[in-house]
Amino acid sequence: MVSRPTTSISDAPTPLNECECSDIGFRSVPRDEVLCRLHALLTANADNDRMVGVVLVEINQYQRILGTYGYRFSATLSKAVAKRLTEQLPAKVVVIPVALSEFVILLPDLKIRQQLGLAINKIRQIVFPLFSVLGSSFRVSVTVGASYSIDKDISPPELMRQADNALLHAHDSRLSQCIHDEIDVDESEIPFLALQLDLERALAQNEITSVFQPKVDIHTGRVVGVESLVRWTSPQFGFVRPDLIIATAERAGLINELTFNTLNNAILQYQRWGEHGVPIAVNLSAEVIDDPALMRFIGRRNIWGMPVEALTLEITETAFMENPERAMEVFTEFRDMGIKLSMDDFGTGYSSFEYLKNIPIQEIKIDRAFIDNMRHDRKDHLIVQTIAELAKGLGLRVIAEGVEDEETYHLAMEAGCDVVQGYFISRPLGPDDFVEWLKADEWYRPA
Repeated sequence: MVSRPTTSISDAPTPLNECECSDIGFRSVPRDEVLCRLHALLTANADNDRMVGVVLVEINQYQRILGTYGYRFSATLSKAVAKRLTEQLPAKVVVIPVALSEFVILLPDLKIRQQLGLAINKIRQIVFPLFSVLGSSFRVSVTVGASYSIDKDISPPELMRQADNALLHAHDSRLSQCIHDEIDVDESEIPFLALQLDLERALAQNEITSVFQPKVDIHTGRVVGVESLVRWTSPQFGFVRPDLIIATAERAGLINELTFNTLNNAILQYQRWGEHGVPIAVNLSAEVIDDPALMRFIGRRNIWGMPVEALTLEITETAFMENPERAMEVFTEFRDMGIKLSMDDFGTGYSSFEYLKNIPIQEIKIDRAFIDNMRHDRKDHLIVQTIAELAKGLGLRVIAEGVEDEETYHLAMEAGCDVVQGYFISRPLGPDDFVEWLKADEWYRPA
């Protein structure tokens, strides 16, 4: 189930009546009418061997916008989103408002699946710039779910259902977008509710542990820090994949508790390492950034003897763009505290140069997809090089994540990266294993 902010009945603003909605100029289209238009496109495209794509675009946190600014502002915003999409997408694309917060976009004449992905990227680029709403500037973020008619006999309701499921999966998995065929139907071998209850118990009993993957200076091989990664072996389910731990925590509303657990493990481990202690990086989710307890928790790290320069907080580019203004505020506070900040998975999100110029980070981690493909595609090497040059110009350190072999190590060096992380240097290590690895001093160093 997708959780959304709610407003109590007594506090809810009075909805616009039909006349007021008409004054604003926003009209939602009934679902039956959407299905009729979709049926017409499917029929027409079946004759020329083309596919039809269905894209559901939902404005994030719309109920909060509604409760804060009122219906007139919200409806005007929705109208502006619909207008911009209609004007900037190709004329043959059909944009249909089905609710104040949701739009159906029908894409005819698709030859290959990749066109659907490109269209989704275009839609996100269109809605990203600020909107002018009743004299105020306002930015929206959206979640996207999509499907396409690879089966020529698929019915309009089934194609819509697939898009609906993709949207729900995107929300449940904290993704910004999802195409129906990306959903792993085998992922739910473990019943979610049972796993949720076991995770709650594990957090309460401090069973969640951490491993640490080393990061080294690319030129000297000197260890410059580690990244803390979550691990859990459930008595009931055995080893639980890290991505499934995080996905379960996010769906169950436990992600903040999991983050604080990971932070606590990192702070305590730094103290226990003593003379072998190195800076530790911990990942932050989009949700925890909004939690006032985060700032208080970080402020207590000195109780355990962890100096400010020994902690790095990482946030993915996508998570940052979910609420960039709030993330900017929190990151500025952390910077003022002396905490190092890193943008993870850089290159996969939609951050603008304006944000990159102003966000108070000290480093970026280039997404592992670009790093891994450098050996096979010169264009990926050029992308990494361009990102590194841009980062250097802004005074940022560049980390290449996912370095698995010597060739990739040297390609990252040629591209201008400063730090490498990956299995070529070391797999993630338990606390004691890390100390032994550090003492052995046998990891790769460039000649």
